[in-house]
Amino acid sequence: MDRSVHSPFIERFVAQTRKTQILGNPIDPRVSLGPVVSRKAAQSIRKQVTDAVSAGAKVNRAGFAGGSNS
Repeated sequence: MDRSVHSPFIERFVAQTRKTQILGNPIDPRVSLGPVVSRKAAQSIRKQVTDAVSAGAKVNRAGFAGGSNS
């Protein structure tokens, strides 16, 4: 991606996912992403994110164990 469009793209992408991707209880029909299936899967995802951040990635939107999200 060209540097001139990277930041505007990320800003718009994150804004759109905040509107359309609702995290929470999968019984709620508005929810598009429910909980991870197991503790092992959650640990694997957390490690992948940690590794990506260590390699220079930036987290623009995150959910957290225990049900809170931003």
